[in-house]
Amino acid sequence: PSAGGVTFAPTASGRLDGKVIALDPGHTTVPIRSVNQKNVKYFGAGWRPCQNEGSTGLDKKTPEATLVWQITQQVMPLLREQGATVVVTRPDDNGTGPCNDERAEIANRANADLLLSIHGDGNENQKNRGFFVIYSQRMVGGEQVQKASKAAASMLVADLTANTSIPVSNYMGSSLNGTIEQSNVLGVLNTMKTGPAIMVEVGNIIQPDDWAILSSKEGQEEMARALAIGAANIVLSTPDATASPSPGASPSGAVSPTASASVTPTASTT
Repeated sequence: PSAGGVTFAPTASGRLDGKVIALDPGHTTVPIRSVNQKNVKYFGAGWRPCQNEGSTGLDKKTPEATLVWQITQQVMPLLREQGATVVVTRPDDNGTGPCNDERAEIANRANADLLLSIHGDGNENQKNRGFFVIYSQRMVGGEQVQKASKAAASMLVADLTANTSIPVSNYMGSSLNGTIEQSNVLGVLNTMKTGPAIMVEVGNIIQPDDWAILSSKEGQEEMARALAIGAANIVLSTPDATASPSPGASPSGAVSPTASASVTPTASTT
């Protein structure tokens, strides 16, 4: 699996000057069974696979990984033009991405103010649609980061509700409020220590109404704008969440952001 991520410098100065936001387009488009199924011991989650392959869109040909990669590529410039440094956990949509625990470590090494992991759900019940946001109840950063992540999840739900045509989930979330707390399956969030970390399922990608929106150019642009609004509001509202690692956790040293790089968006397969 790849490691290290790619860091993009700001393209302008703005309200996000000095902020570092890590974007994690989930999964990978080149699954290698020997890599994906390799067991990794996750903080607070025990032994679990390096990464799961993810779902496939309603068209039966677009991997979840590609859909969220396309959305991520549109979130990036919206944050960079406001002064943010953006870290992307996998360098392209053609390889085998990092194991889930490494994704948060990439954010930690960059001293990220937020890790936003972007996914699409694959629930087979055609009545189940909508987005939801997940946060973890056990993280390397301890109680302060856990509380910040819970608050960030609620903020993102509000911003997605206000700025997208995808509704809040009608099948996931505490009291169906759009957030859900988990720890035993979320190695991708549990390793975070420098700031809040949340995972968003942007919709049910095998449900016709959600898929019609998310597979369209306009729908992806709308989701990207909403995610950028949410990420900006979170980092501007969150106090310094950095905390000492929990006992037994292995700290990672932060590194300075690298120079600007470029990523060529993958052509749509939808």
